Amino acid sequence: MKTSYLYLLLIVVSTLGACKDNCRRISCENDSYCYDGACICSKWYSGDKCQLQFNRNYEGLYTGEATQGGRSVASTITLEADKDIPNRMYFTETALYLEFETDSTFTIPEQGLVVINDTLIVYGDGMYTSDHIEFSYGQAEESEHGTTYSSVLVEFTGLREEEPVEAINR
Repeated sequence: MKTSYLYLLLIVVSTLGACKDNCRRISCENDSYCYDGACICSKWYSGDKCQLQFNRNYEGLYTGEATQGGRSVASTITLEADKDIPNRMYFTETALYLEFETDSTFTIPEQGLVVINDTLIVYGDGMYTSDHIEFSYGQAEESEHGTTYSSVLVEFTGLREEEPVEAINR
């Protein structure tokens, strides 16, 4: 009888050791959760505690070619990450924004663009691959198939410039 109690006690102790909570001391951020000692990040976040926004990967200066009104010119754009919306970027030159749908495709949602004291409602889309960005936008137009753009106002294709050393060390 003593042996059976001892055997039962060994089973209970070994079971308790196996049920150790690996997430007890881990605090995941941004609606993420812990599983077996690691944070499982929600969409648009990364890092050990899911503290890093996805859009930070795309900030920077892009040099390429812009086409406006059928004329191509060398051009640069600067993308800045939105601090509150992890898949949104701003074009600092125009204050327009884009929203990533995947890690390589984005839309330029309907928004106002001031052009010589007039506000145009613009809409567009684009893609990003290996430090290369392409996008176009034009005046938004409603149709039976949804929002489209009637004529392209701007097309841009370019490459991301290398980050300066001071930006890397921040």
